[in-house]
Amino acid sequence: MIKLITTETCVNEKVEERIGVVFVSAVVTTGVMKDFMAGIKDIFSGKWKGYSNEVEKVVKSCLEEAIERAQAMGANSIIGLRMNVEPMFTEKLKMFLVTVYGTACIVGEPEALGNGDDSLLIGSGSYASN
Repeated sequence: MIKLITTETCVNEKVEERIGVVFVSAVVTTGVMKDFMAGIKDIFSGKWKGYSNEVEKVVKSCLEEAIERAQAMGANSIIGLRMNVEPMFTEKLKMFLVTVYGTACIVGEPEALGNGDDSLLIGSGSYASN
């Protein structure tokens, strides 16, 4: 299982090795009918789920591919994980560029806090206590 960390560093976890950058991108295009229906919904200030659902599927797919690539590189974590969706409109098409990227790393186990007190462990923004 890959640990996904959106920050640039790990709290109380040792980054043992930075393996390399993981980068995945995809383009979501919309059809003429979707554009027409989205325009009608926009006129009446309603949220049209067609775009949202398509973009969400592609973001999830890109994230899954980034995880697979990191695992293939021998990583157990992706640090500095970023996900972006950029609209790209032309006269005829509406497209969205989806990018997912971060640094594939090997991260060690969380270290105990304090002077030998291991009752509270902190790792990547998650807290656990005994």
